[in-house]
Amino acid sequence: MFALITAGALGLHVATAAAGGYSTGTTLHISNAAGGQDCSAIGVWNSATLTCTLTGDVTMTAAVDGIHIDSDGVTLDGNGHSLTGTGALSTYGVYLSGRTGVTIKNLNVTNFYDGIYLSNSSNNTVSGNTASSNSAFGIVPSTSSNNTILGNADGTNNFCGTITYPRAQLKIHSAPAAGSVAHLRAILRDWQA
Repeated sequence: MFALITAGALGLHVATAAAGGYSTGTTLHISNAAGGQDCSAIGVWNSATLTCTLTGDVTMTAAVDGIHIDSDGVTLDGNGHSLTGTGALSTYGVYLSGRTGVTIKNLNVTNFYDGIYLSNSSNNTVSGNTASSNSAFGIVPSTSSNNTILGNADGTNNFCGTITYPRAQLKIHSAPAAGSVAHLRAILRDWQA
């Protein structure tokens, strides 16, 4: 086991590497800054494509958000790995606010309040993820528009998988989780708005 310390724009971040993964007690930030900001603590940064590819599972050890995407055009490729929270209220696995052109893919997000949360964000893609066992919702595009949510598995969250808000202008290509009546009703309400 070893600790990797990176100096992110919001302070020092420590991700402790353990067999096949990383654990940290602070929110990680990924942006188009040198090294992808905190990406180098948990994965490999490709500056040409603005892509952070995880190289292991990431476990949060405190009641904090998992990963914030802080720049437009960034791709977070989970590479099949997991991002696991503590189950605390008001925490997000992956969070973006006011972003465009972001892609979140191939990531398993569990044990947060909401798995993937887009706030005031447009023209983003959320694809090939599993957002399950979160306290509230799997994927939430709040006050966001023209986002593509494609091929995600979002079952076994306490409320429902993907929640939509009126006039969100989503392109959803994921079937509702088995038995998720709330998910289906939310989509129908949005289409009728």
